[in-house]
Amino acid sequence: MALANYAQNISVLDQGTYKPASVLDEGAGRIDVCKAANASAVGNSSISFGRVSLNTLYKRVFTVQNLAVTTLSIALDAKAWYIADGTLYNVASMNTSSLILSSGATGKVELSLDTSGTLPEGYFEGRINARFGDASIRIPLFFCVISQLNVDAVDEGGSKLVAAYVLIDAHTGEAPASLIEDFSARFIMFHGTYVVQAMDLYVLNPPLLDARISFIIHKKFSIGIGETVNLRLSLASANKLEVRTTDVQGYPRYVVNKQLLTPYWSTGYLSD
Repeated sequence: MALANYAQNISVLDQGTYKPASVLDEGAGRIDVCKAANASAVGNSSISFGRVSLNTLYKRVFTVQNLAVTTLSIALDAKAWYIADGTLYNVASMNTSSLILSSGATGKVELSLDTSGTLPEGYFEGRINARFGDASIRIPLFFCVISQLNVDAVDEGGSKLVAAYVLIDAHTGEAPASLIEDFSARFIMFHGTYVVQAMDLYVLNPPLLDARISFIIHKKFSIGIGETVNLRLSLASANKLEVRTTDVQGYPRYVVNKQLLTPYWSTGYLSD
């Protein structure tokens, strides 16, 4: 713990201007072995709330231990900011602003994270500072306001299928994320409108671009800031191909690869 508590910020070059690296870049920071070896107090190495929901109160308990031979009077403060631009947000508070610890004693402090205010979408970091005399320790904080999609694919009877999943931006056609062959997928994303696609496709005889398809099923959806959406893609909602066809004009082209304008094999399912 002491190595993290006594670490220092690292300066990085960002678009030509030096600024402190975020906790995502540096972790606790650059360690100071001398300070850590002579620590008078230690606390948690870090506190992460992970992905949080808006309008919710979160609580964590952290500890500070006095390693000195004398009593320490410790002043506490906490702050958090948006990593993208450094804007401070008044979301972190504690149930006390000070501790008085005798030699060897440990104090417990409750940290609250209140997301009821207006928060932008993205990643946040912060610090708990514990100051005593001319020294101090710090405990890094982290949380994020981000959206999540949980998706799986099932056959006509409702049994789960192994599939490759692709997340596609419905406006740009870009595919920011994908997962190869699993029974389900989880995507972390910013809010917006997307198409999620599950498929089992095998390209035959490349570069002739002929393909055998078991299924390509997709669904368009919208997701809000910090929202969690659960989707199930079912073959029951897809069209079953009965004959080999080169007529794919009726099928959506965000699927697979825009260059794969193939004849499709005789058996399989395609979303309408």
